[in-house]
Amino acid sequence: MRLPRLPRRLQALLALLPPARSVADVGAGHGALALHLAARHVARVIATEAAPGPYQELRRNLDAWGATQMVEARLGNGLAPLERGEVEGVVAAGMGARSLLKICADAADRDVAWVALQCVQDPELIEPWRKRHGWQTLASCPVHERGHQYLVWLLKVAR
Repeated sequence: MRLPRLPRRLQALLALLPPARSVADVGAGHGALALHLAARHVARVIATEAAPGPYQELRRNLDAWGATQMVEARLGNGLAPLERGEVEGVVAAGMGARSLLKICADAADRDVAWVALQCVQDPELIEPWRKRHGWQTLASCPVHERGHQYLVWLLKVAR
């Protein structure tokens, strides 16, 4: 299978991830990042989308890539489609800080070990929230792409 090309910011996010058996791509969009996760031998990848239109596009893309057995698509907002303990890690990319922090706030209740984030708006909100909630930064880096600077983080969820 030929993998779709990822933008530099998603490549950087993928490079930060620890080995895992199960990962959710929240707000998966077109599904390319979820497909790359599955290609990295993540045994279980769940890709979620909040709205019916993007969810249908995600399913169409996974079908076109022949990836419906590798990536499970689910409809629902944030971590709502996930059961407690269902995934070890969560990736969330291409969102503003407020959406990402809502996902982070829900992660501890779902027994998620780590969260990887790629922020497109208000990234300065991430670090104070992380400190306030006792989360550890495992890795982070800036990414320059098409005249913009993006930040990516790998955070350990506080228990």
